[in-house]
Amino acid sequence: MTPTDELDRQLARGWTRELTQDGDVIAARVVELDGCFSEGSTLEEALTNLDNALKLWLGAAIKSGIPIPEPMSFNQYASMRGSRSLRDE
Repeated sequence: MTPTDELDRQLARGWTRELTQDGDVIAARVVELDGCFSEGSTLEEALTNLDNALKLWLGAAIKSGIPIPEPMSFNQYASMRGSRSLRDE
């Protein structure tokens, strides 16, 4: 598999995206990937910027041979977050 094929395969996986309002900015991160985060002034901008960050993060990991963790399931994410409602953030 070429690095481009592997990047496409990784991008198609179900990564957990977490968004948090921080004043006038929406912070966004991929939960499973340390250091994969971005922000935007709108939801759409934050998600677009996060998609770009994800592509760069995965591309660098593939090129460097860094292991890429498995995406977590919704149940794993919910357990990680505890009993607090996601809407309460």
